[in-house]
Amino acid sequence: MKPPRGLRPLGGILQGMMRRGKFAEKWRQAQIQAAWVETVGPKAGENARPVSLKDGRLLVGVTSSVWSQELLFDKERILEGLRKRLKDEPLVDVRFKVGDRKSKRKSDKEGKP
Repeated sequence: MKPPRGLRPLGGILQGMMRRGKFAEKWRQAQIQAAWVETVGPKAGENARPVSLKDGRLLVGVTSSVWSQELLFDKERILEGLRKRLKDEPLVDVRFKVGDRKSKRKSDKEGKP
């Protein structure tokens, strides 16, 4: 059955919104964050979160040098897991930076993961 004139299917409207503007970037950020937690697990996900993704390099803010070292040891498995979950993102590297994760929340407003 065809929709009445002047009405468009909701699926088409949502797809259009996802391809444009801030909604698309927020959707990408959410996908990266979800893939991160699925890959590293909830405990590491509490202590490390993606901050930015540029030129295939994912920068992850971590709460301590201990977490940075722990994740660095597991870097290849993490990259492999992220590549499987984020097929549209060409990941080449992941880097870890120690810092206050609460201050990283500001990056959400800047359009970064």
